[in-house]
Amino acid sequence: MRDAHSSHPGHDETKGIAYAGQSVSAARPGDARALSSVDFHYVPPEQAAIHERLLNWAKWVNGSGHPASSPMFASYRSTEVWAAPEAGQPVDSLDAKRLESAIATLGLVERYAVRWHYIGSSRLSPPRACRQIGLSKQALAQAVIDGRESLKGKL
Repeated sequence: MRDAHSSHPGHDETKGIAYAGQSVSAARPGDARALSSVDFHYVPPEQAAIHERLLNWAKWVNGSGHPASSPMFASYRSTEVWAAPEAGQPVDSLDAKRLESAIATLGLVERYAVRWHYIGSSRLSPPRACRQIGLSKQALAQAVIDGRESLKGKL
């Protein structure tokens, strides 16, 4: 049974805005079950250009613009897929190689965060990534932003 102060989407005290690396508490003040979330998809406007280059680099690293599917479904085509595929943005291999070299010069935490964010986040959840590197979710999100900023200075 819910009391009048329980948290739900329409209750004003439970709302918050999270910026990169900041958490939002979804519980009442003093509640031990405070939930925190971090928006790993936030890209500061001044980092939009390097973000696009990193997306290109991620396609280059993965070999395509599509995430890998299970081998069991590799040949599967639904009836909607038989139409001609749309042409996507081609991968700029030269720029991707420049970024790969620049990423290799980043510090350990920034390098791990950038690699995780752009090429490993589909395989490794944020909590697992945080445990592997020994960071909080907020610190991991900030490391991604710091990594992008460092790359801007190196390129």
